[in-house]
Amino acid sequence: MTFSSMSNKKDLCVLWNDSVAGRCAAQVACAYYKAMQEYPYTSKFVFWCDNCTSQNKNWTLYSSLLTIVNTSPNLECVEVKYLVKGHTYMRADAIHGQIGAYMKKQEEILDWEDLCSVIDKSGRNIKVINMNPYDFFPFPDSHRAQSKRNPLPTLRSIVSVKFVRGMRCMSMYYKTNIKAEYVSVEILKNNLKNKTFEDLFPLGNLQCRGMNKTKKDIIIQNLVPKMPVKSRAYWESLPENDSVVDLTSSRDDGETSL
Repeated sequence: MTFSSMSNKKDLCVLWNDSVAGRCAAQVACAYYKAMQEYPYTSKFVFWCDNCTSQNKNWTLYSSLLTIVNTSPNLECVEVKYLVKGHTYMRADAIHGQIGAYMKKQEEILDWEDLCSVIDKSGRNIKVINMNPYDFFPFPDSHRAQSKRNPLPTLRSIVSVKFVRGMRCMSMYYKTNIKAEYVSVEILKNNLKNKTFEDLFPLGNLQCRGMNKTKKDIIIQNLVPKMPVKSRAYWESLPENDSVVDLTSSRDDGETSL
């Protein structure tokens, strides 16, 4: 996930490989949380995003942000604004282009350490943040059921959302028109009231996702013998899991401006 700064701060490239975790909504929410932890004394964050529902516009992310803003010591508000469809080119795209251009100049990139180093050196303002298993929390989709008395907005209609710190806060503020005022709606289930972050998530995941064994075997047999010893150790030590799907079979890249 790339978080490009709009205030001359560091552009954050939050990285993890598919043996550590996947990239569904819960893992993307963890990347948001990790990026915000880089600025522990910041009281307000504003994110400009595209409308990708699997990453930036879903109830798992909203539930997570509402939990985070009400359990972080200095955080008062998190706002997510969505770019108009068809006009979603953002600074993160330029950063990815910069990284790609620098990669093409490299003779070889053999392991995770090489990749992180290349990304870090591709721009003066880029900072690489490596995600570990304990950085991933099992953020659930905790939004309540739809009701006639208190209807929920459709995700498609939302152009901006805001999460504000408050005692027993269960609500988010949203807009369906950028010129309109924010509307409040309660989104969390009642059983989450008065819960702290530690109550909900006492520890991170602490368990690697693991790499598909078939994919790992192909790399070990065909590529690793051609690598120097230093790089071989990385591939040979990757945890295995036969039940996981190879993430390269579907496109799901993360781009967000901070």
